[in-house]
Amino acid sequence: MRLSNSKVKEKIKEELKKLNCGENEQPAVKNLKFNNMEVFEENKLCEYSFFYSKKYSYIDENEEPTYIYELKETFAWISMEHKFVAIKNCDEKISKIISKIISNIYNTELNHIILTQELINKIFGDKRKKVAGVNPNAGENEAEKIIISDSNLDKKEELKKQLEPYTTTSENLEIVISEKSNTLGVNNSKGKLHLTKNMTATIFRNWSVTTIRKIIEFISKNETNFEIFKARNIMSNQYWDEFSKDVKCLIEEIIFKILTYIEHKENYTPNMNSKINYSKIINNGFYTKIFINCITCNDSFVIPKCNCGSYDIRINNKQKVFCGKCGEVLNSLEGEDGHDINIENSQNINIFCIPEQILYDKIIKFVKNEFNIVFKGYISISNSCIYIQEEKFGELISINEIAEFNEVSKIIIDKQDTERINERLKSIKENCLISSKEFCNVCNKNINECCILQLFTTYNGYRAGPHHGHEFGDINFKVTLREKNTNLWEWSRAIVI
Repeated sequence: MRLSNSKVKEKIKEELKKLNCGENEQPAVKNLKFNNMEVFEENKLCEYSFFYSKKYSYIDENEEPTYIYELKETFAWISMEHKFVAIKNCDEKISKIISKIISNIYNTELNHIILTQELINKIFGDKRKKVAGVNPNAGENEAEKIIISDSNLDKKEELKKQLEPYTTTSENLEIVISEKSNTLGVNNSKGKLHLTKNMTATIFRNWSVTTIRKIIEFISKNETNFEIFKARNIMSNQYWDEFSKDVKCLIEEIIFKILTYIEHKENYTPNMNSKINYSKIINNGFYTKIFINCITCNDSFVIPKCNCGSYDIRINNKQKVFCGKCGEVLNSLEGEDGHDINIENSQNINIFCIPEQILYDKIIKFVKNEFNIVFKGYISISNSCIYIQEEKFGELISINEIAEFNEVSKIIIDKQDTERINERLKSIKENCLISSKEFCNVCNKNINECCILQLFTTYNGYRAGPHHGHEFGDINFKVTLREKNTNLWEWSRAIVI
Protein backbone atom coordinates (compact mmCIF):
# COMPACT_ATOMS: atom_id res chain seq x y z
CA MET A 1 0.00 0.00 0.00
CA ARG A 2 1.44 3.36 -1.11
CA LEU A 3 0.65 6.34 1.15
CA SER A 4 2.07 9.85 1.14
CA ASN A 5 4.23 10.82 4.11
CA SER A 6 1.68 13.38 5.23
CA LYS A 7 -1.10 10.78 5.04
CA VAL A 8 0.95 8.41 7.22
CA LYS A 9 1.49 11.24 9.71
CA GLU A 10 -2.25 11.85 9.84
CA LYS A 11 -3.02 8.17 10.36
CA ILE A 12 -0.39 7.87 13.12
CA LYS A 13 -2.11 10.64 15.06
CA GLU A 14 -5.47 8.91 14.58
CA GLU A 15 -4.08 5.61 15.88
CA LEU A 16 -2.47 7.31 18.90
CA LYS A 17 -5.84 8.69 19.96
CA LYS A 18 -7.11 5.13 20.34
CA LEU A 19 -4.30 4.13 22.70
CA ASN A 20 -4.07 3.77 26.43
CA CYS A 21 -0.47 2.81 27.25
CA GLY A 22 -1.13 2.15 30.91
CA GLU A 23 -3.49 -0.41 32.40
CA ASN A 24 -3.19 1.14 35.88
CA GLU A 25 -2.56 4.49 37.57
CA GLN A 26 1.23 4.06 37.57
CA PRO A 27 2.16 2.40 34.26
CA ALA A 28 5.79 1.75 33.38
CA VAL A 29 5.35 3.88 30.24
CA LYS A 30 2.64 6.34 29.26
CA ASN A 31 1.70 9.39 27.19
CA LEU A 32 3.02 8.24 23.81
CA LYS A 33 2.70 11.29 21.55
CA PHE A 34 3.62 12.18 18.00
CA ASN A 35 6.44 14.73 17.78
CA ASN A 36 7.64 15.39 14.24
CA MET A 37 8.02 14.10 10.70
CA GLU A 38 11.18 14.56 8.63
CA VAL A 39 11.93 13.31 5.13
CA PHE A 40 15.48 12.29 4.14
CA GLU A 41 15.49 12.11 0.37
CA GLU A 42 19.11 10.93 0.15
CA ASN A 43 18.23 7.87 2.22
CA LYS A 44 14.77 7.45 0.67
CA LEU A 45 13.05 7.26 4.04
CA CYS A 46 10.79 9.25 6.32
CA GLU A 47 11.42 9.62 10.06
CA TYR A 48 8.47 9.85 12.45
CA SER A 49 9.54 10.84 15.98
CA PHE A 50 7.63 10.32 19.25
CA PHE A 51 7.73 11.36 22.91
CA TYR A 52 6.71 9.14 25.80
CA SER A 53 7.11 9.03 29.58
CA LYS A 54 9.00 6.24 31.33
CA LYS A 55 8.66 5.49 35.03
CA TYR A 56 11.67 5.25 37.36
CA SER A 57 11.18 3.91 40.88
CA TYR A 58 13.57 4.77 43.72
CA ILE A 59 13.87 5.22 47.49
CA ASP A 60 13.75 8.88 48.57
CA GLU A 61 15.70 10.60 51.38
CA ASN A 62 13.02 9.53 53.88
CA GLU A 63 13.52 5.90 52.86
CA GLU A 64 10.10 5.83 51.27
CA PRO A 65 9.47 4.18 47.88
CA THR A 66 8.48 6.67 45.21
CA TYR A 67 8.79 7.21 41.47
CA ILE A 68 9.24 9.83 38.78
CA TYR A 69 8.54 9.92 35.03
CA GLU A 70 11.25 10.90 32.55
CA LEU A 71 10.49 12.24 29.08
CA LYS A 72 12.00 9.92 26.43
CA GLU A 73 12.23 10.20 22.66
CA THR A 74 12.23 7.55 19.95
CA PHE A 75 11.54 7.40 16.22
CA ALA A 76 10.53 5.06 13.41
CA TRP A 77 12.00 5.01 9.93
CA ILE A 78 9.76 3.90 7.08
CA SER A 79 11.29 3.30 3.66
CA MET A 80 8.86 2.17 0.97
CA GLU A 81 11.72 2.29 -1.53
CA HIS A 82 13.87 -0.19 0.38
CA LYS A 83 10.91 -1.98 2.03
CA PHE A 84 11.79 -1.76 5.70
CA VAL A 85 10.63 -0.31 8.99
CA ALA A 86 13.20 0.40 11.72
CA ILE A 87 12.40 1.57 15.25
CA LYS A 88 15.02 3.19 17.47
CA ASN A 89 15.82 1.16 20.61
CA CYS A 90 13.29 2.11 23.27
CA ASP A 91 11.09 0.52 25.91
CA GLU A 92 9.79 -2.79 24.55
CA LYS A 93 6.15 -1.89 25.11
CA ILE A 94 6.54 1.40 23.20
CA SER A 95 8.30 -0.44 20.36
CA LYS A 96 5.41 -2.92 20.09
CA ILE A 97 2.83 -0.12 20.08
CA ILE A 98 4.61 1.77 17.29
CA SER A 99 5.00 -1.46 15.33
CA LYS A 100 1.29 -2.19 15.74
CA ILE A 101 0.36 1.33 14.62
CA ILE A 102 2.41 0.95 11.43
CA SER A 103 0.92 -2.51 10.82
CA ASN A 104 -2.58 -1.05 11.08
CA ILE A 105 -1.79 1.84 8.76
CA TYR A 106 -0.35 -0.37 6.02
CA ASN A 107 -2.66 -3.32 6.72
CA THR A 108 0.26 -5.72 6.99
CA GLU A 109 2.12 -7.83 9.56
CA LEU A 110 5.48 -6.53 10.84
CA ASN A 111 7.86 -9.18 12.18
CA HIS A 112 11.31 -8.31 13.48
CA ILE A 113 14.15 -10.26 11.92
CA ILE A 114 16.47 -12.56 13.89
CA LEU A 115 20.14 -11.68 13.54
CA THR A 116 21.48 -15.23 13.31
CA GLN A 117 25.18 -15.83 13.84
CA GLU A 118 25.78 -16.72 10.21
CA LEU A 119 23.98 -13.58 9.04
CA ILE A 120 26.08 -11.38 11.35
CA ASN A 121 29.29 -13.04 10.15
CA LYS A 122 28.37 -12.50 6.51
CA ILE A 123 27.48 -8.82 6.96
CA PHE A 124 30.07 -7.67 9.54
CA GLY A 125 32.73 -10.39 9.57
CA ASP A 126 33.86 -12.43 12.58
CA LYS A 127 35.35 -9.70 14.75
CA ARG A 128 33.61 -10.72 17.96
CA LYS A 129 34.95 -9.56 21.31
CA LYS A 130 32.18 -10.89 23.55
CA VAL A 131 29.57 -13.61 22.98
CA ALA A 132 26.66 -14.96 25.02
CA GLY A 133 25.07 -18.22 23.92
CA VAL A 134 22.56 -20.86 24.97
CA ASN A 135 22.36 -24.60 24.33
CA PRO A 136 19.02 -26.09 25.52
CA ASN A 137 20.28 -29.59 24.62
CA ALA A 138 23.45 -29.33 26.73
CA GLY A 139 24.68 -32.60 28.24
CA GLU A 140 25.30 -33.35 31.91
CA ASN A 141 28.84 -31.96 31.76
CA GLU A 142 28.03 -28.97 29.56
CA ALA A 143 26.81 -25.48 30.44
CA GLU A 144 23.35 -24.54 29.18
CA LYS A 145 24.39 -20.86 28.97
CA ILE A 146 27.82 -19.47 28.28
CA ILE A 147 29.53 -16.04 28.05
CA ILE A 148 32.99 -15.63 26.54
CA SER A 149 34.77 -12.27 26.55
CA ASP A 150 38.15 -11.83 24.83
CA SER A 151 39.44 -8.93 22.73
CA ASN A 152 41.19 -11.49 20.47
CA LEU A 153 38.33 -13.99 20.29
CA ASP A 154 38.27 -13.96 16.48
CA LYS A 155 41.86 -15.30 16.45
CA LYS A 156 41.39 -18.09 19.01
CA GLU A 157 40.06 -21.14 17.17
CA GLU A 158 39.75 -23.31 20.29
CA LEU A 159 37.46 -20.78 21.99
CA LYS A 160 35.38 -20.42 18.82
CA LYS A 161 35.04 -24.20 18.64
CA GLN A 162 33.56 -24.23 22.16
CA LEU A 163 30.83 -21.87 20.93
CA GLU A 164 29.70 -24.10 18.04
CA PRO A 165 26.92 -25.99 19.94
CA TYR A 166 25.49 -22.70 21.25
CA THR A 167 22.92 -20.38 19.69
CA THR A 168 24.21 -16.82 20.02
CA THR A 169 21.86 -14.59 22.02
CA SER A 170 24.01 -11.44 22.10
CA GLU A 171 27.47 -10.33 21.01
CA ASN A 172 29.82 -7.37 20.66
CA LEU A 173 31.84 -6.88 17.48
CA GLU A 174 34.61 -4.55 16.44
CA ILE A 175 33.68 -2.55 13.32
CA VAL A 176 34.81 0.61 11.51
CA ILE A 177 32.45 3.48 10.60
CA SER A 178 33.77 6.45 8.62
CA GLU A 179 37.35 5.25 9.25
CA LYS A 180 36.81 5.25 13.03
CA SER A 181 36.74 2.21 15.31
CA ASN A 182 33.46 1.40 17.01
CA THR A 183 31.81 -1.44 18.89
CA LEU A 184 28.58 -2.93 17.57
CA GLY A 185 26.28 -4.53 20.11
CA VAL A 186 23.84 -7.16 18.84
CA ASN A 187 20.75 -8.64 20.47
CA ASN A 188 20.37 -11.55 18.06
CA SER A 189 16.93 -12.91 18.94
CA LYS A 190 15.26 -9.47 19.04
CA GLY A 191 16.99 -8.13 15.93
CA LYS A 192 18.50 -5.12 17.71
CA LEU A 193 21.75 -3.28 16.93
CA HIS A 194 23.44 -0.51 18.92
CA LEU A 195 26.72 1.40 18.72
CA THR A 196 28.79 2.31 21.77
CA LYS A 197 30.42 5.47 20.39
CA ASN A 198 28.76 8.74 19.42
CA MET A 199 28.73 10.12 15.88
CA THR A 200 26.81 12.72 13.89
CA ALA A 201 23.16 12.02 13.07
CA THR A 202 23.97 12.00 9.34
CA ILE A 203 26.75 9.41 9.68
CA PHE A 204 24.59 7.27 11.97
CA ARG A 205 21.63 7.42 9.58
CA ASN A 206 23.73 6.64 6.49
CA TRP A 207 25.44 3.71 8.21
CA SER A 208 22.13 2.37 9.58
CA VAL A 209 20.26 2.51 6.26
CA THR A 210 23.18 0.92 4.39
CA THR A 211 23.42 -1.86 6.98
CA ILE A 212 19.67 -2.55 7.00
CA ARG A 213 19.63 -2.74 3.21
CA LYS A 214 22.56 -5.17 3.21
CA ILE A 215 20.79 -7.42 5.70
CA ILE A 216 17.49 -7.43 3.77
CA GLU A 217 19.17 -8.06 0.42
CA PHE A 218 21.33 -10.84 1.82
CA ILE A 219 18.33 -12.61 3.39
CA SER A 220 16.36 -12.32 0.13
CA LYS A 221 19.17 -13.84 -1.94
CA ASN A 222 19.88 -16.74 0.41
CA GLU A 223 16.47 -18.33 1.05
CA THR A 224 17.90 -21.84 0.65
CA ASN A 225 20.40 -21.38 3.50
CA PHE A 226 18.51 -22.37 6.64
CA GLU A 227 20.55 -20.21 9.06
CA ILE A 228 19.86 -17.20 6.85
CA PHE A 229 16.24 -18.22 6.29
CA LYS A 230 15.66 -18.28 10.08
CA ALA A 231 16.45 -14.56 10.14
CA ARG A 232 13.05 -13.97 8.51
CA ASN A 233 11.48 -15.02 11.83
CA ILE A 234 8.33 -16.20 10.05
CA MET A 235 7.07 -18.04 13.15
CA SER A 236 6.60 -14.74 15.03
CA ASN A 237 3.73 -13.97 12.66
CA GLN A 238 0.47 -14.08 14.64
CA TYR A 239 -0.81 -16.47 11.96
CA TRP A 240 1.00 -19.22 13.92
CA ASP A 241 0.06 -18.11 17.45
CA GLU A 242 -2.09 -21.18 18.16
CA PHE A 243 0.90 -23.54 17.88
CA SER A 244 3.51 -24.39 20.50
CA LYS A 245 7.19 -23.52 20.19
CA ASP A 246 8.14 -27.09 19.23
CA VAL A 247 5.44 -27.38 16.57
CA LYS A 248 6.50 -23.99 15.16
CA CYS A 249 10.06 -25.29 14.91
CA LEU A 250 8.91 -28.16 12.68
CA ILE A 251 6.56 -25.93 10.65
CA GLU A 252 9.47 -23.56 9.93
CA GLU A 253 11.55 -26.52 8.71
CA ILE A 254 8.71 -27.69 6.45
CA ILE A 255 8.26 -24.24 4.88
CA PHE A 256 12.01 -23.96 4.32
CA LYS A 257 12.08 -27.40 2.71
CA ILE A 258 9.21 -26.50 0.37
CA LEU A 259 11.13 -23.41 -0.79
CA THR A 260 14.39 -25.32 -1.29
CA TYR A 261 12.56 -28.13 -3.11
CA ILE A 262 10.94 -25.66 -5.54
CA GLU A 263 14.31 -23.92 -6.05
CA HIS A 264 16.55 -27.00 -6.32
CA LYS A 265 14.48 -30.09 -7.10
CA GLU A 266 17.37 -32.11 -8.51
CA ASN A 267 19.68 -31.43 -5.55
CA TYR A 268 17.06 -31.47 -2.81
CA THR A 269 18.25 -33.03 0.46
CA PRO A 270 15.57 -34.06 2.99
CA ASN A 271 17.76 -33.89 6.12
CA MET A 272 16.42 -31.45 8.71
CA ASN A 273 18.53 -28.64 10.17
CA SER A 274 16.90 -28.51 13.62
CA LYS A 275 16.60 -31.06 16.39
CA ILE A 276 12.88 -31.67 16.85
CA ASN A 277 11.33 -32.68 20.18
CA TYR A 278 8.86 -35.23 18.84
CA SER A 279 7.31 -35.74 22.27
CA LYS A 280 5.67 -32.32 21.77
CA ILE A 281 4.62 -33.07 18.17
CA ILE A 282 2.60 -36.27 18.59
CA ASN A 283 -1.14 -35.59 18.27
CA ASN A 284 -0.41 -31.85 18.05
CA GLY A 285 -1.10 -30.84 14.46
CA PHE A 286 0.47 -34.00 13.02
CA TYR A 287 -0.73 -37.53 12.38
CA THR A 288 2.03 -39.59 13.99
CA LYS A 289 3.12 -43.22 14.04
CA ILE A 290 6.03 -44.74 15.96
CA PHE A 291 7.94 -47.54 14.24
CA ILE A 292 10.52 -49.91 15.74
CA ASN A 293 13.46 -50.95 13.57
CA CYS A 294 14.55 -54.58 13.80
CA ILE A 295 18.30 -54.89 13.19
CA THR A 296 17.96 -58.68 12.87
CA CYS A 297 15.72 -58.71 9.79
CA ASN A 298 16.36 -55.10 8.73
CA ASP A 299 12.66 -54.28 8.75
CA SER A 300 10.45 -51.85 10.63
CA PHE A 301 7.14 -52.41 12.39
CA VAL A 302 4.47 -50.23 13.91
CA ILE A 303 4.71 -50.46 17.69
CA PRO A 304 1.87 -52.75 18.80
CA LYS A 305 -0.63 -51.93 21.48
CA CYS A 306 0.28 -51.72 25.18
CA ASN A 307 -0.54 -54.56 27.59
CA CYS A 308 -3.51 -52.46 28.76
CA GLY A 309 -4.99 -52.72 25.25
CA SER A 310 -4.36 -49.09 24.25
CA TYR A 311 -2.87 -48.14 20.88
CA ASP A 312 -2.04 -44.65 22.21
CA ILE A 313 1.74 -45.13 22.09
CA ARG A 314 3.83 -41.99 22.63
CA ILE A 315 7.42 -40.88 23.17
CA ASN A 316 8.73 -38.46 25.82
CA ASN A 317 11.48 -35.84 25.57
CA LYS A 318 14.04 -38.45 26.70
CA GLN A 319 13.12 -40.66 23.73
CA LYS A 320 11.39 -43.17 26.01
CA VAL A 321 8.37 -44.94 24.51
CA PHE A 322 5.32 -45.14 26.78
CA CYS A 323 1.58 -45.77 26.77
CA GLY A 324 -0.49 -42.59 26.71
CA LYS A 325 -3.32 -44.32 28.59
CA CYS A 326 -1.70 -46.22 31.48
CA GLY A 327 1.74 -44.57 31.45
CA GLU A 328 3.74 -47.83 31.19
CA VAL A 329 7.24 -47.34 29.77
CA LEU A 330 7.94 -49.85 26.99
CA ASN A 331 11.57 -51.02 27.02
CA SER A 332 11.66 -54.14 24.88
CA LEU A 333 9.14 -55.41 22.34
CA GLU A 334 8.78 -58.42 20.12
CA GLY A 335 8.59 -57.49 16.46
CA GLU A 336 6.11 -59.05 14.08
CA ASP A 337 8.79 -61.54 12.97
CA GLY A 338 9.35 -62.70 16.55
CA HIS A 339 12.66 -60.86 17.15
CA ASP A 340 13.24 -59.01 20.41
CA ILE A 341 13.89 -55.30 19.85
CA ASN A 342 15.46 -53.02 22.46
CA ILE A 343 13.52 -49.77 22.17
CA GLU A 344 15.50 -48.14 24.98
CA ASN A 345 17.98 -47.54 22.16
CA SER A 346 16.59 -44.51 20.31
CA GLN A 347 18.33 -45.69 17.11
CA ASN A 348 15.77 -48.50 16.97
CA ILE A 349 12.91 -46.00 16.90
CA ASN A 350 11.60 -44.11 13.89
CA ILE A 351 8.82 -41.54 14.08
CA PHE A 352 6.73 -40.98 10.99
CA CYS A 353 4.35 -38.04 10.79
CA ILE A 354 2.39 -35.97 8.29
CA PRO A 355 0.62 -32.62 8.85
CA GLU A 356 -3.08 -32.82 9.65
CA GLN A 357 -5.31 -31.29 6.98
CA ILE A 358 -5.91 -28.02 8.88
CA LEU A 359 -2.17 -27.47 9.44
CA TYR A 360 -1.35 -28.53 5.87
CA ASP A 361 -3.82 -25.96 4.49
CA LYS A 362 -2.33 -23.21 6.70
CA ILE A 363 1.19 -24.02 5.47
CA ILE A 364 0.14 -23.98 1.81
CA LYS A 365 -1.72 -20.68 2.26
CA PHE A 366 1.24 -19.07 4.05
CA VAL A 367 3.72 -20.17 1.37
CA LYS A 368 1.43 -18.67 -1.30
CA ASN A 369 0.91 -15.36 0.52
CA GLU A 370 4.47 -14.80 1.76
CA PHE A 371 6.57 -16.30 -1.04
CA ASN A 372 4.15 -16.34 -3.99
CA ILE A 373 4.63 -20.09 -4.40
CA VAL A 374 1.75 -22.42 -5.25
CA PHE A 375 2.50 -25.85 -3.79
CA LYS A 376 0.12 -28.83 -3.82
CA GLY A 377 2.47 -31.65 -2.99
CA TYR A 378 2.78 -34.24 -0.22
CA ILE A 379 4.81 -33.70 2.96
CA SER A 380 6.01 -36.43 5.30
CA ILE A 381 8.58 -36.55 8.11
CA SER A 382 10.60 -39.67 8.93
CA ASN A 383 14.05 -40.36 10.42
CA SER A 384 14.68 -36.62 10.91
CA CYS A 385 14.08 -35.99 7.21
CA ILE A 386 11.34 -34.05 5.43
CA TYR A 387 10.21 -35.66 2.20
CA ILE A 388 8.54 -33.50 -0.43
CA GLN A 389 6.64 -34.95 -3.38
CA GLU A 390 4.77 -32.97 -5.98
CA GLU A 391 1.10 -33.82 -6.34
CA LYS A 392 0.26 -36.41 -8.96
CA PHE A 393 -3.08 -37.74 -10.06
CA GLY A 394 -3.76 -41.37 -9.25
CA GLU A 395 -2.20 -43.85 -11.67
CA LEU A 396 -4.02 -46.93 -12.89
CA ILE A 397 -1.73 -49.95 -12.53
CA SER A 398 -2.50 -53.16 -14.39
CA ILE A 399 -2.43 -56.31 -12.27
CA ASN A 400 0.17 -57.88 -14.57
CA GLU A 401 2.62 -55.04 -13.81
CA ILE A 402 3.06 -56.47 -10.30
CA ALA A 403 5.20 -59.61 -10.51
CA GLU A 404 3.63 -61.21 -7.45
CA PHE A 405 0.19 -61.03 -9.08
CA ASN A 406 1.25 -62.72 -12.35
CA GLU A 407 -0.57 -65.95 -11.51
CA VAL A 408 -3.73 -64.04 -10.69
CA SER A 409 -3.61 -62.23 -14.04
CA LYS A 410 -3.57 -65.59 -15.86
CA ILE A 411 -6.88 -66.72 -14.38
CA ILE A 412 -9.72 -66.69 -16.86
CA ILE A 413 -13.15 -66.06 -15.38
CA ASP A 414 -16.24 -66.86 -17.43
CA LYS A 415 -19.63 -65.25 -16.94
CA GLN A 416 -20.93 -68.05 -14.71
CA ASP A 417 -17.86 -67.80 -12.42
CA THR A 418 -18.20 -64.03 -12.29
CA GLU A 419 -21.71 -64.24 -10.86
CA ARG A 420 -20.63 -66.83 -8.28
CA ILE A 421 -17.57 -64.81 -7.23
CA ASN A 422 -19.63 -61.64 -6.90
CA GLU A 423 -22.00 -63.43 -4.53
CA ARG A 424 -19.01 -64.67 -2.52
CA LEU A 425 -17.50 -61.18 -2.32
CA LYS A 426 -20.70 -59.82 -0.81
CA SER A 427 -20.24 -62.12 2.19
CA ILE A 428 -16.59 -61.20 2.83
CA LYS A 429 -16.20 -58.74 5.68
CA GLU A 430 -13.43 -56.22 6.37
CA ASN A 431 -12.39 -58.27 9.40
CA CYS A 432 -13.95 -60.53 12.02
CA LEU A 433 -15.16 -59.71 15.51
CA ILE A 434 -11.97 -60.90 17.24
CA SER A 435 -9.53 -59.16 14.87
CA SER A 436 -6.25 -58.01 16.38
CA LYS A 437 -2.62 -58.16 15.35
CA GLU A 438 -2.12 -61.24 17.55
CA PHE A 439 -5.10 -63.21 16.17
CA CYS A 440 -4.89 -62.11 12.52
CA ASN A 441 -1.26 -63.16 12.07
CA VAL A 442 -2.01 -66.73 13.24
CA CYS A 443 -5.51 -66.97 11.75
CA ASN A 444 -6.58 -70.56 10.82
CA LYS A 445 -10.17 -69.95 9.78
CA ASN A 446 -11.33 -71.87 6.73
CA ILE A 447 -11.86 -70.29 3.34
CA ASN A 448 -15.60 -69.91 3.88
CA GLU A 449 -15.03 -67.72 6.95
CA CYS A 450 -12.12 -65.62 5.66
CA CYS A 451 -12.06 -61.81 5.59
CA ILE A 452 -10.38 -59.37 3.22
CA LEU A 453 -7.15 -59.44 5.23
CA GLN A 454 -6.81 -63.23 4.94
CA LEU A 455 -7.06 -63.13 1.15
CA PHE A 456 -3.46 -61.90 0.98
CA THR A 457 -1.86 -64.40 3.39
CA THR A 458 -0.43 -66.38 0.48
CA TYR A 459 2.16 -63.67 -0.24
CA ASN A 460 5.65 -63.69 1.32
CA GLY A 461 6.20 -60.97 3.91
CA TYR A 462 2.48 -60.28 4.27
CA ARG A 463 1.46 -58.89 7.66
CA ALA A 464 -2.10 -58.24 8.72
CA GLY A 465 -2.66 -54.90 10.44
CA PRO A 466 -6.35 -54.75 11.34
CA HIS A 467 -7.92 -51.34 11.84
CA HIS A 468 -7.07 -49.30 14.94
CA GLY A 469 -6.78 -45.64 15.92
CA HIS A 470 -3.33 -45.02 14.38
CA GLU A 471 -3.43 -47.01 11.15
CA PHE A 472 -1.95 -46.04 7.81
CA GLY A 473 -2.98 -49.31 6.15
CA ASP A 474 -4.51 -52.67 6.97
CA ILE A 475 -2.39 -54.62 4.45
CA ASN A 476 1.33 -54.19 3.88
CA PHE A 477 3.82 -56.39 2.01
CA LYS A 478 6.67 -56.04 -0.47
CA VAL A 479 5.97 -56.39 -4.19
CA THR A 480 7.84 -55.90 -7.47
CA LEU A 481 6.31 -53.16 -9.61
CA ARG A 482 7.88 -52.71 -13.06
CA GLU A 483 11.03 -54.51 -11.90
CA LYS A 484 11.43 -52.25 -8.86
CA ASN A 485 10.92 -53.30 -5.23
CA THR A 486 8.27 -51.33 -3.39
CA ASN A 487 5.75 -51.65 -0.56
CA LEU A 488 2.10 -52.30 -1.27
CA TRP A 489 -0.15 -50.57 1.27
CA GLU A 490 -3.87 -51.18 1.19
CA TRP A 491 -6.85 -50.03 3.21
CA SER A 492 -9.36 -52.86 3.39
CA ARG A 493 -13.07 -52.16 3.28
CA ALA A 494 -16.05 -54.49 3.04
CA ILE A 495 -17.03 -54.87 -0.62
CA VAL A 496 -20.51 -54.75 -2.05
CA ILE A 497 -20.87 -55.25 -5.79
